[in-house]
Amino acid sequence: MIVGEGFERPTLEAVIAEVDGRDWVTLAGRLDDDGLLLDAYRTAWVVAATSVAEGFGMTLTEAAACGTPAVASDIAGHRDAVVDGVSGLLSGARLTWSNSCAPCWAIPTCTSDSVRER
Repeated sequence: MIVGEGFERPTLEAVIAEVDGRDWVTLAGRLDDDGLLLDAYRTAWVVAATSVAEGFGMTLTEAAACGTPAVASDIAGHRDAVVDGVSGLLSGARLTWSNSCAPCWAIPTCTSDSVRER
């Protein structure tokens, strides 16, 4: 499930169609209902945040409060919210707009039982 809304939605829809992922990827859009948002955090295997710049990692803080590990770019706002190797993983890659998905390579590691049990 991908939560949120923005200008990249048409690109996401195209990628999902290209990999025939309509049966396993849901674009939930913006979740204004706090109950639905909490349910999304609690049922997620991982929360990914690939920002190039962030003032504070509120999404990551909310995920941690729900016990959901995070994979995030290693930037100041995310370092405030994720304890690397404890509440999630920080990508050491220097992110730019062209490689902002680099942290996604850590998702399989972050969804392992050993990380989820911490």
